[in-house]
Amino acid sequence: MAGRIASAALLVAMAVGLAALGRWGRRHSTDLVSAALLNEDRASKAAVIRRGGLVCYVAAVVMAAVGVLAVL
Repeated sequence: MAGRIASAALLVAMAVGLAALGRWGRRHSTDLVSAALLNEDRASKAAVIRRGGLVCYVAAVVMAAVGVLAVL
């Protein structure tokens, strides 16, 4: 049982970190794109980064759910 709780805690901690990374990426997507690109290319690259942040959110929710279900 202690191993299951440790695994669950690790999964939840990783999920929190991944969600924080996704939030940071989505908030700073325009800052992360090179200023040397044309405006339409910059917008496209920023959209790709925002999508990656969304994927981080989804993966974090799945990891947290697996962590919680591991204890049950």
